[in-house]
Parts: sequence; structure tokens; C-alpha cells
Amino acid sequence: MRKRLPFLLAFGLLFFAATKMFAQYNLPENKIWAFGNKTGMDFSSGNPLPITTNAYNGEGCTAIAAPEGGLMFYTNGNKVWDSAGNVFPHGQNLDISENEALTTTQPAVIIPVPGQLNKFYLFAHSTRLYVYLVDMSLNNGMGDIDITFPLTHVKLLDSLTEKLIAAPGCNNNVWLLTRGNFSDKYYAFNITTTGINTTPVISAAGVSTHDFYFATTMTVSPDGNKIAVNSLSRMEILNFDKTNGKVSMDKILDESNVYGSCFSPNGKLLYGNKGTIIQYNLLDCDPVATKVMLGGSFPGDIRLAVNGKIYFRAGFISIAGPNYLGSVEQPDITGTGCHFRDSITETLMPVVQPGLAMNNSLGLHNTVVKATNVVKSLNRSYFDTCICQFPFSTGLNLIATPGFQGYVWSDGSTATFTNVHQPGKYWVSYNTTCGQRFDTFTVRGSVEPVHLTFNDPVINTSGTYTSYKWYKDGIEISGANAANYQPTLSGIYSVVVANSEGCTDSAFITINKGATGIVNPALQEFSVYPNPVTDILYIESSNPFQGTVTDLSGRAIIYFGNEQKVNVSRLNSGVYFVKLMDKNGHLIMVKKLIKKAK
Repeated sequence: MRKRLPFLLAFGLLFFAATKMFAQYNLPENKIWAFGNKTGMDFSSGNPLPITTNAYNGEGCTAIAAPEGGLMFYTNGNKVWDSAGNVFPHGQNLDISENEALTTTQPAVIIPVPGQLNKFYLFAHSTRLYVYLVDMSLNNGMGDIDITFPLTHVKLLDSLTEKLIAAPGCNNNVWLLTRGNFSDKYYAFNITTTGINTTPVISAAGVSTHDFYFATTMTVSPDGNKIAVNSLSRMEILNFDKTNGKVSMDKILDESNVYGSCFSPNGKLLYGNKGTIIQYNLLDCDPVATKVMLGGSFPGDIRLAVNGKIYFRAGFISIAGPNYLGSVEQPDITGTGCHFRDSITETLMPVVQPGLAMNNSLGLHNTVVKATNVVKSLNRSYFDTCICQFPFSTGLNLIATPGFQGYVWSDGSTATFTNVHQPGKYWVSYNTTCGQRFDTFTVRGSVEPVHLTFNDPVINTSGTYTSYKWYKDGIEISGANAANYQPTLSGIYSVVVANSEGCTDSAFITINKGATGIVNPALQEFSVYPNPVTDILYIESSNPFQGTVTDLSGRAIIYFGNEQKVNVSRLNSGVYFVKLMDKNGHLIMVKKLIKKAK
């Protein structure tokens, strides 16, 4: 063990060095923001100072500053303004929508052209994606759209959500990322010194195509390895492989109605904004169970600024009244020690156009990302997977990211997987085009399975656990956090329990008032197998049915009709519920499902 300490220490130092190298939020190009109703913020002095602009942004926007100077240009995705506040001569109707993209969450991204000075790719969209070339030598040095650029007004993609971000590559390149609408597909365009590869890398990731992903934002971690995706029903944390542009599922955060999110500078914490600022510790197996509610906010975007602090719009939607920014002053610190400020009086923004509710717009600056050359000896990707195993007697296969070379596990084995039989922290290293990568797997002890019994009038749980959450028909019961619960109405009651290591289990029982236990003859007409399941779940019944696969809190993840095969291969390993209903939508049964890793 003593021999490994120098290696682990070096790995930790290299990880933090790599995080700093890939970070883009702190580029001087991001020191000036333009957002809201003709307002903005200048971070040149370190602290934000209000400015006025000529852009009207109902939602998203972006701007770019000269590294050694002031504002160069800014856009709401439909128009582009120069530093003097004039629209570029060819800078109108960029998204071909004629509505100024006022209701697009992330309507534009600015990426400096790799290897060229004073030229910038401007991506604009409102469900259709376009790209333009901004040349700052045009228009007497004030900048303009280069109409000779071959891709001008060429539609790159259609049928998209409003999510659009840039992520750093590792080989003097940048990735542009967006998500399909009514689809689980992510599109990654590679931007290099040779130009834009107009054939995107396509990844199917996430767990649902039915939920409302259209609005809300997407954001990338400072090291470029993680993406947070918001929808109206949940947040998803995805892995992003900067070597090839592929996106894969990491974990689900069961938090609804989050509009904006951003990572802390060290990438270990995630902050979400749903009218309350919430902090999640991504190093925990269950970040939702340990989340910290910091304080109230305006329910819009939230962004990491060049000074390493996180900012959001303070207060509530109002036509009149003061408009401020709030902040998280030390976002790398867990809990309330991060120093949450609900408003900063020095950031009072002028009301340039009175009478508009969008003085307090939803959007903030979309971060500028530029290509960098990474020293491969310092490049460390860090994917951390947390697993609660049930049980350890059969062993657990830990599987490395496929497609690379030189795999070496912490136990010395060299295959693409290793088998473990006890809790602990395991790692694997392998070689990529971005240099050597280390992934870690934190395996925690199993939790004792929970069972429910009904001793009229109380439902009791077996065993002893650290926390309890009770649900009726998939809806959390406020204040129900004891080891037992006394129902007053008929319905399906479930409990989610957790032990001190954060591992969870669940159980359910159907209560019919005036009767005892589970009474439903239709249960005999269904067969659901295998359980545990790896890829395909089979459902057999002689009667028509419909159903959902839900997470532990009852939120639907997969919907299915009268189907006998349900693909659950994209789900994370863990515990879920299968809900089956008849053709009229009447609940027939709820069955606990264990999803195993491949």
C-alpha cells in the first residue's frame, strides 16, 4: 500500500492540473456578458459591473471580448452587434426565424477559428442549426459576417432542442454539441484547424425520448468530461469523451423543473436553478439524497464566471423594480460554506426599456470555448462511477471504456474489465489520443433488502436504515420519513430506504381500505422477467396493457405500450419500478426491478 501513495498523489495533482488546462470559463474572452434587456456585466476588474448594450434577449445570448481589450461583438442568435452597439451590416436573421430567437434558451455559440486570428465561428439556431464566419477585419475593423464563407445560410441540422454548447477537445479542436428533439440523440461537430466537419458524431444517450427536453439548458464541466442536461422532469449527467465526441449516460438526478445548471470550477459539484439554487455533490452515489438547498433565485440560467464565482439572476419576474445578480462565492466548497448570496447590490442593472418583464430575462452568457494544445503527459480524464452492489457473493464486473489500448487495473490485471468481490475504490488506466486516462469506480457495500408488512392501520418496514421516503402512487408524501406509515386512502404505497453509505432499496404494497394486503386478481395474468435484468425485459399477458419504468421516486423514465419486449439497456444499474396499467389507464401492479450492469 505504501508504494502506491506517490502514484496516487501524482494522479491527484495531474487531475487538478488537467482541470485547469481544459477550463474555458476563465478565458479573458468570457470577461464581458451581454444579456437581458439591453444590459450586461463586465468582469474585467474581477467583480461584475453593470453595462448597457443594444441587445434584447428574452432568453439566451453570448458575447466575446478581446483578450487584452474590451467587448468585440455580441448576439442573441438572430442579430449580431458590434462593440459600438450597431448591428453588423450582414448580421440579421441568422437563425432564419425572423423572431430574433427571443425564446431560445441557448440560441448561439461563439468559437474562435482554430489557428486564425480575428476570425470566429458563430453558430445560431432556434431548432435549426446554422453557422457563420465573423471576420473582425471587415466593416472598417468593427467586424461583419463574411458572406463568402461557403456554409453561410446552409442548414446543418433540423428538429433540435434549444440546447447548444461548445466543449473543449484535446487536440487543438473544439466540439459543438446539441440534442435532437423528441429523440435521445446528441450531435457533436468537430471543429479543427482544417474547418468544421459537417458530419456530426451521433450518440444515443439518456433514458427517455418522451420527456420535455426542448427547453432548458445544457452545460459542460470545466474539464470537458461531463455534461449536465436539464429537462422539465429530471436532470441527467452524461459522460463526454473529448477524444471522439461520443456522449454516454452517467447518472440521473431526480430533480424536476431545473432551467439552468453549471459545474463548480473543480467539477465535483453541480448547481441547479429552479427558482431555488441547489447544490449536488457528484462524488456521492446519490447526489439527490445529499443535495443542499441554498436559497431563492430567479428561475433562469446560472453561470460560472471568469472570477471563479457562480452567478444567477436574483429575485422574481417583475415588470418594475430592481434587478440584481446573486452569487455563489466559493462554489468548490460543499454545503452552506459555499457562501450563497441572494443578491449583490453592486450589480444593480439599469432598466433601459421600462415596462418589459424581460428586464429580468431567463438567459445568461453562453461560454466561449477555444481550441488549445494539451500537453498529453498532463491530460487526465476522470470518470468516477459509484456503485452499490446487491450482493457481493457473485462478484461485480467493472468495465472500462472500450476502444482504447494499454488497460491496466489497480489490481494489475490488463483486460478491459476486472471482477471484484468487496467494497472499495478501484481504478483503470488506458491510453487515448488525448494521452493517458484514469477512470475510477467507487463500490459501496450493499443495503439490506427492505420488506413491508401491513398491520392495520400501519405499514411497517423491516430492518433499520438511515433515511426513509414514502410515496403514494409514485408521488412523494410530504413529511413521511419514519420507519412506518399510516395510510388513510387506498393506493400503492412505496418506501425508499438508504443506509449510511448512501445505498438504497425500495419496496411497495397495495392498500385497499377496508381490506388487508394486496387484492388484485389481474396480477395473476402478468409475468415480468428476468429480474434482475441486463438488456431486455419481457412482459407476458393475455390482456392489453401499457406501462412505465420509473425511478425510485416514481418519475417515468421509459414508456411502453402493449409491448412484450422493453429495452432497458441504457438504464444505469440500480433499482427501478415497473408500473403496469390496463388499456383504460387503471393501475394493475407495480413491480420492483433490479437493473444489472453488463
